[in-house]
Amino acid sequence: KKRYNMNLKEAENVPVTSVERRIPFKPVSIDATMEDLVQMAMNQNFVPVVDDRGFFIGMVTRKDIIKYCYSKLEKEN
Repeated sequence: KKRYNMNLKEAENVPVTSVERRIPFKPVSIDATMEDLVQMAMNQNFVPVVDDRGFFIGMVTRKDIIKYCYSKLEKEN
């Protein structure tokens, strides 16, 4: 809104796909390993997940990854 000097009503007509991303979030495939997710989460707050055709199907947050790793550590101790 601030960047294009438009009001909220005008902004409703702008397609989301036309807005430039400040940070390009790299996705992982649906069959990515936990190591892949951890590696990606070190540099981004969430990791988009894509299917075999490259379509977005969801995201994994850094919080989810930390909770998963923490639960694994607790089970080992």
